[in-house]
Amino acid sequence: MGESNSTTQPARAGEQDGLTRLVTRLLASGGPRPADYPRLDREIRRVYDSMASRRDIRDRTSEIRRVFGDALSPETVIGLSLAKPRGYAGDFEMIERLYSRWESAVPDLASWDRYIHEQAAPKAVRNRSRYFCSVLESVLGRQGSARVLEIGCGPGRTVHQWFETHPEADVTFECVDVDLEAIEFAKSVNSKYASRIEFHNRNVFRFKSNNQFDVIWSSGLFDYFDDRVFEKVAKRLIGMLAPGGELIVGNFAVTNPSRPHMELLCDWYLHHRTVQQLVDLVVRAGSHPDNVRVGVEGEGVNLFVHCRR
Repeated sequence: MGESNSTTQPARAGEQDGLTRLVTRLLASGGPRPADYPRLDREIRRVYDSMASRRDIRDRTSEIRRVFGDALSPETVIGLSLAKPRGYAGDFEMIERLYSRWESAVPDLASWDRYIHEQAAPKAVRNRSRYFCSVLESVLGRQGSARVLEIGCGPGRTVHQWFETHPEADVTFECVDVDLEAIEFAKSVNSKYASRIEFHNRNVFRFKSNNQFDVIWSSGLFDYFDDRVFEKVAKRLIGMLAPGGELIVGNFAVTNPSRPHMELLCDWYLHHRTVQQLVDLVVRAGSHPDNVRVGVEGEGVNLFVHCRR
């Protein structure tokens, strides 16, 4: 046992030293440029893969993060995730930064933001709205109008993109988020369409509606849930569907190539799942297997399980 540790630990130290040298050089030269991205990705992945478990990652990340210095300050996308001003990494401000490709006003820090925006996970987040619009276009093609419920609306960009590209569509929304700041921000983003959106500052576990919905959409909430909570919430939402309505739940895939960046640098942990795991969860929540399918956005990172009532 001791012999195994003595052979493994130097390899781990070597992996970390390579990342340290690279990051030190990049910090001295004003941050990463596109030509640096592949090597930086490889070094982050190499260090991440050298860690045996989530506990190992948590135990060793503080020394790794210190190497990045101001690149992990709250003035960067990564640093906001680490700071968790609202208690969790993926709050509405973080999602807004990803949607808008936000950059720090400090040039040397902005280069780190640009690096993060080119990762697969932020691209997948930005793809969510496009995926949602294609789903809703299909629904309108079948029935001409739709009542939509969005759970975990965050900054309200999905709704905004829909209305900006389909201003005359016969669609109304109810949007739910537990964060009052998120609700207020989403209201301001969508002020032009206020008459067609009803916002609810509610916890999903306590939200009730007298309406039935043609589409229930939740793109970035369920991968924070363990399996038991996932099933419980999915079951409640399936009960809110109109006949023929569809619940669509987003979840990051286990193949997410940005997972090392999220966990090692951002302290951002999700329940990554496979296609089969998502199917099994909604079936246990009450969907018939024949009414379940799984789609994916363009990056192949964000899965979407669809279950029709």
